[in-house]
Amino acid sequence: WVLADEKGADNKITTLDPTIKRVREVIKWSSKLTAESKQFEECYIWPEVVRMLFVKLQLAEGSLIGLVGLQGVGKSQALIQLYYALYDLWKDSNGMCSKVFLIKWPGGEGPIDELFTLLLQQDEYFEEDYLDFLYFEIKDRLRKDPAMIRKVKQFLGKQPVGSLWHSDLKELEDEVFNSSYQDVEGSFFASSKIKKLREHFVISTLANAKVVLIDMRDYKKSESRLFETDIMGIQRLWDKVINYSNQEEEAAPNFVIAFQKELFFGSKGVTHFLLGKMETYEIKPLTPKDLYDLYLRKFQDPFPFQPDALMKIAKLSRGVPRRFLRYINLCVEALFLGIVGPPPIDTSMVDRVVTEDELRKDLELELSALF
Repeated sequence: WVLADEKGADNKITTLDPTIKRVREVIKWSSKLTAESKQFEECYIWPEVVRMLFVKLQLAEGSLIGLVGLQGVGKSQALIQLYYALYDLWKDSNGMCSKVFLIKWPGGEGPIDELFTLLLQQDEYFEEDYLDFLYFEIKDRLRKDPAMIRKVKQFLGKQPVGSLWHSDLKELEDEVFNSSYQDVEGSFFASSKIKKLREHFVISTLANAKVVLIDMRDYKKSESRLFETDIMGIQRLWDKVINYSNQEEEAAPNFVIAFQKELFFGSKGVTHFLLGKMETYEIKPLTPKDLYDLYLRKFQDPFPFQPDALMKIAKLSRGVPRRFLRYINLCVEALFLGIVGPPPIDTSMVDRVVTEDELRKDLELELSALF
């Protein structure tokens, strides 16, 4: 049995062979997920705690919630599932929704430009919202700053003298919405003002949402200071959003922050006072049967594994989906490269690939989290 020769060539493979097709599919699936892809997974098994959080987010207002779990247990995918479920629940007749946001925290104490870009990337109509925001900011300044009249005239390509008429404002509105937001910003505002405008847009947009989902990065144990900096940045964002909601006398959004359990507690309790304010939901490791069923939901049968071999991988993974997928990936790549075979993969092949060294590395990470 040879799937690929020692040079890595796959000229011996026939892509129409159903066995080869399945092997390729499993490699692609497990590689994508072990690389922490942010794509929605239809085969996702909703843990009970995530179902409870889904209901909570529909009922609560202004809650600060921590979604806690060990590294690799599925926090990021849980946020993705919540995002799409809530988006589908609250979307308008045009299929759009501005009530829920999913943000991968870019890092730092005040990453306004990065957050602004993330918002514009979520839905294309947010750029129109921002242009609308800029247009009304310009109109408001026209009443207070005579120099703005000159800037409007120049933006419209007219002589920068004289008064503005109603037709000029209509032309300005059309021109703003036919321009990029960078051009509008640069034509009317200083760089220091642009940052404040973007911050106001970010805060007001999030304040008008119902749910803001924030996925923090994975941190090493030695990066607790970086974790503290990011938590401080999220706290500042939370405070500004809550203050804006209070000023507007509107319901505040729920914030859900997903982060590693390893960094939640320090030697004297929680590592940051903001964490102590949170209502926490903990994603527990899955059972071996849950992991086994995850594979079946994706591929309908265990192939190219024997059932007991796939269950063995599920048990070796100790309930952590990322680890389960990595072990699957190791086994199927070994099959593809001809290191083990022929299929189906049995328990002896799993033992050859998922070695004691592999298990020891993962166990050391697990123990370091506990102690």
